[in-house]
Amino acid sequence: MVGGALCAAGLALFAMGAWAGVTNSWPVRYPRQLIEGRPKLISIVPEARQTAVDRAGRLLDYPGKVETQCPEQAPGTAVILIAGQSNAANSGAARHMTRYPDRVLNFVAGRCFVAASPLLGSNGSAGELWTLLADKLIDSGAFDRVILAPVAVGATKVAQWAEGGDMNATMKPLTAALVSRYRVTHVLWHQGESDLMLGTDADSYRKYFLSFAASLRTQGIEAPIYISRATRCGPGWKVPNPVRTAQQQLLDSNSGLRTGIDTDLLLNAQDRYDDCHFAESGQTKTAQAFAELLMPSHTATQLKTDEQR
Repeated sequence: MVGGALCAAGLALFAMGAWAGVTNSWPVRYPRQLIEGRPKLISIVPEARQTAVDRAGRLLDYPGKVETQCPEQAPGTAVILIAGQSNAANSGAARHMTRYPDRVLNFVAGRCFVAASPLLGSNGSAGELWTLLADKLIDSGAFDRVILAPVAVGATKVAQWAEGGDMNATMKPLTAALVSRYRVTHVLWHQGESDLMLGTDADSYRKYFLSFAASLRTQGIEAPIYISRATRCGPGWKVPNPVRTAQQQLLDSNSGLRTGIDTDLLLNAQDRYDDCHFAESGQTKTAQAFAELLMPSHTATQLKTDEQR
């Protein structure tokens, strides 16, 4: 009887094994996965980030980025929208990472990341000055947290940023996501090099820029717009020139616009690695100048100046 039972059990196990082999069910499935290299049930290696861009080439994701929860905006939070061309984008000689990973963030398309070059929201994959600026603002005690929201794209002209232009159209989803979550406190505009090369006249530059500014207001962005004087790029540059004239005229005629940094004159030849784009020293000098400009004490003085116009 014992022999018969063992024989019956052996036959049952054989039948179960044969069935598992045919149907690829337990206990055959998992050893076979190991042999054949099929996906495991649990992956212990996180999936690497891939570069993702919008239609204008702005980075929406990039390898190595550290995503974090977007914080609530407090009274001490600066939310800085950055627009313009390459020197406002990721074209700087040196990459930077914030020294305040919990306080200096990069916002794009409803997501927040620890700020580090290249910043998401702009195009290019090199360095930028805005992470340096944010750290300096934290160092000074001017703000408790800084959220950077760049939308800059290299080699663009002001007409592209005006209402109806391609940069304006591709910017709007990013700015809409920003204003749905935060109140923008500063808008920084650094652009003009392309327009000088293309021969844009002062009247046209003013018209297109005011259209860009109006489109921001339509989206509910009421923050002051700081206009840099930025026209230097390549040999043959000189002052005065029509684009610088337009930028200054905008500042003289509209109280909603404020003086940015004159990088044409602030930076010397050694501060640009190709007579156009910022070397590390140029990034540092411009970041420091912007930090001093955006500190609340300077803002109060600027407000009084605006009221007197």
